[in-house]
Amino acid sequence: MSNLSCIGWFSDLISGIVDIKLWNLHDAKTSEYEKQIDHINEASKNASLFSAKNNRIMQMTELAFINLIYLPGAILIGKAQITLGSLMKFITFSSYLLVPFDAIMQLWIVLKQIKPCIEDIQHFFALEEENYTSSLFPESIISKIEFKDVSVSFRNRIILQNINFEIYKGEKVVLVGENGSGKTTILNLLLGLYQPSSGEIRIDSIPIQEYNIASYRKNFSAVLQDVHLFDGTVKENIILNGESLYHPDWFPKYCVKAVGKLENQFDTAVGSEGANLSGGEKQKVALLRALNRKTNILALDEASANYDKESEKELQRFIKNNKEYDFYFIVTHKKELLEYADKIIYLSHGKITQIKQISKPDACQPN
Repeated sequence: MSNLSCIGWFSDLISGIVDIKLWNLHDAKTSEYEKQIDHINEASKNASLFSAKNNRIMQMTELAFINLIYLPGAILIGKAQITLGSLMKFITFSSYLLVPFDAIMQLWIVLKQIKPCIEDIQHFFALEEENYTSSLFPESIISKIEFKDVSVSFRNRIILQNINFEIYKGEKVVLVGENGSGKTTILNLLLGLYQPSSGEIRIDSIPIQEYNIASYRKNFSAVLQDVHLFDGTVKENIILNGESLYHPDWFPKYCVKAVGKLENQFDTAVGSEGANLSGGEKQKVALLRALNRKTNILALDEASANYDKESEKELQRFIKNNKEYDFYFIVTHKKELLEYADKIIYLSHGKITQIKQISKPDACQPN
């Protein structure tokens, strides 16, 4: 990744915590942290210098303000309109007024600095600790994924209630429903980002919390609804920790074409949280990242929300024709994708209202 300031690196770490978990970047980020130690010390020195400079500026401002009072005061004393004692009392009183003003300004600066981080930190601490010590690993070939009586509640609010369904190898499954129906929550549960309040999610009859979570997530390639890109180049965001090869020929042409239009193509710096890219470009880079990781399961959560119409059609063609994955798990509100599904799961207010089986893969067929 590109050289970041200490604050920028920590901000990138906090806001990208879900992707660090999803892409198993713990070791890579630990290594980056070790390299940041010297920068942290240097940043601390710079912060002290900045604070001293800021205090000096405030002192000079106060001194200038007081001196400005002396000039008209001297004129008024010369005209016998006020006494020297009255002027000194006024200056003393004015200096008292500057103290709370200075404190308010300092507080305002601090609040402006921390405001963008509050939501990220809240989300960070809301995530649960995970099982990295288990010696149980998923089989290389997965036959069935099952949600069994899964419910999720948060602060006395029911998010999902009694979710039951099965997905078999070879199925393209589409989840549809209005905003807030629970589609994304189901995907986050499957990815192991959240834990159900009750019920179980099973991979070939084994509850997923029994697996080593890092090994479990290696089965997934995912594009989440909120795309996070780390501060670096497009290429670095596709490879991440380098656990898979980088071959543009594997990728959908429309995504490669979009990257080709960038100033430095795959070497283009994406900026903090992808600030240098449009929403559609960020989603295309996220899809390239997902496809670059050879796995069993492809999960897409509103992966084309910021696409133009032509790119949307290209993604639909990709989903229709691609057969590289054992499972396809697609969250969408676009009806055009339903015609490519083997199974459609309809949700409303946290409940499954209908499961429509369009076609059955071999794993579902009776012996």
